[in-house]
Amino acid sequence: EGFFDKLRTNLKDPIIVILIVALAVTVFLAAMGFAPWYEGLGIAFAVVMATLIATWSEYSNENEFQRLLEEASKVKVKVFRNSTMVEILIDDLVVNDLVLLQPGDTVPADGYLLTGEIELNESALTGESETVKKTGGADEKHSEAEEKYEMSRAALVVDGEAVMKVLEVGDKTKYGVTLKELTSAETRPSPLQEKLATLGRQISRFGYVGALFIAFSFMFNHIFLEGGGWEIYFSKPAPEIIYHIVTAIILAIIIIVVAVPEGLPMMIAVVLSMNMRKLLKAKVLVRKLLGIETSGSLTILFTDKTGTLTQGKLTVSELLLGNAEHLQSYKEIPENLRETVSFALRNNTPASID
Repeated sequence: EGFFDKLRTNLKDPIIVILIVALAVTVFLAAMGFAPWYEGLGIAFAVVMATLIATWSEYSNENEFQRLLEEASKVKVKVFRNSTMVEILIDDLVVNDLVLLQPGDTVPADGYLLTGEIELNESALTGESETVKKTGGADEKHSEAEEKYEMSRAALVVDGEAVMKVLEVGDKTKYGVTLKELTSAETRPSPLQEKLATLGRQISRFGYVGALFIAFSFMFNHIFLEGGGWEIYFSKPAPEIIYHIVTAIILAIIIIVVAVPEGLPMMIAVVLSMNMRKLLKAKVLVRKLLGIETSGSLTILFTDKTGTLTQGKLTVSELLLGNAEHLQSYKEIPENLRETVSFALRNNTPASID
């Protein structure tokens, strides 16, 4: 969404809608001389501040989120082109490319296995943490026809080495279709939005009832208390009666406008924006202002570990010798063992040298 798309969405907030209606009425009354001009200015300031603060905060954080997504999507894939293995970005992958898969790699597209044997973690697709074994078929046509040779994007290679042929890339993969459905799913209003919508309805009812009561009381006073009854009052000149009726209507409108809490949306936007900045300093990126309020209503948070809390990559933290000695760095390794460790590291790497 662009800046103005988010602005239009925020202007549909029930309290903001009430304020806009109140602003229009106040401007009309000011033009007729029944209300001071600064009341309309105050309401306009509240509307502009509330919507601009919320929109700008969401827009800037959304841009930052998209930038992080772009950086995260710059994954390199090893493919064979022109009889040579090259590394390309996943965005440059095309149908019929031959991809080399090794432990730690994520399957970059949908396709089928040609040669090799690998174990896959397909939890991102199925939710099952148990690994699945895949083996290349005897020939290309056989591999493409059999479901057991099928490869799906987002699966993680746990063990083995193999070559797959790409059939679908990007949004046309099963994983891409699922993500599109999730992003296009209808979002429910947050608890705060529901409470504000209820508050808006209550304010409207209170304003209507109060307006009718004030208008009725004003006319009752002029007709019965000061006018002496129906016959005497309606025998007065027509301009005087019309003036009383118009004044009663204006008083009713003023009551409706006064019932609107002009500062509430601005206060909510400012508080949520300040909390968003605090979370940003703690390296937590909030895309929607109302996400802060929603997160405050959570009681249980479920999350996976690998790839979310961790990177899913094994690294050496220390070396344990036979005498139970712990070594924290390569420099601490005795010289008589350093060459052996270096040899083991060079010859046990999954890196491919063309």
